[in-house]
Amino acid sequence: MPTPRTSPAALRCVPAGCGLEAFGRRLRGRTQHDLLLSQRLEGGAGADGSVDVLLVDAPSPLSALGLNALVAARLCYALVGCDARGLEAAQGLVGLAALLREARGTDARLRLVPCLPEDERSGAERWLDTLRRRVGASLSPVVLPFDERLDEASALETPLPLLFPEAPSALACHALSVEVAFWAEAARTPALPSSEALRSIAA
Repeated sequence: MPTPRTSPAALRCVPAGCGLEAFGRRLRGRTQHDLLLSQRLEGGAGADGSVDVLLVDAPSPLSALGLNALVAARLCYALVGCDARGLEAAQGLVGLAALLREARGTDARLRLVPCLPEDERSGAERWLDTLRRRVGASLSPVVLPFDERLDEASALETPLPLLFPEAPSALACHALSVEVAFWAEAARTPALPSSEALRSIAA
């Protein structure tokens, strides 16, 4: 596994949920998840208050999480589960990204990251085909496997790769980081709006 060529701000992973709602688990309330993301963004991940890339649990496009993630990051990777709820969230996020591009002229880059539990890997291709057909969005080539240790990582608010570097999910995150690094080197977008402008858009 190659070493990710990322700077500390190149990939920000919000370690809350991580797609677990799709599997009947809930590590923290949605309001808490939104608050955690807001705190990470307000903390100033970059000189202009934005982040290069954000990896988030697939949020409801009607929540502050969906809007903030797409506007605050130059590239947003959203984890989506292999069920009806995950598909609905994916469709909503794609629609929201399109609205942002049309209304603000902002290139809201969105990549969907399938997150599949091990016992459903046999049906993964069928579900991925459904996702491509229904959503028509860019899919990450990395499929994040479900990992029980996400519970502990989320409770400690620490990305799983730092706690369990050899875990399957951690290795998949490393692969995703490599892809992110190549993207970051190949393209740079203009600075995004300030947090005040963000709040006025969300109001």
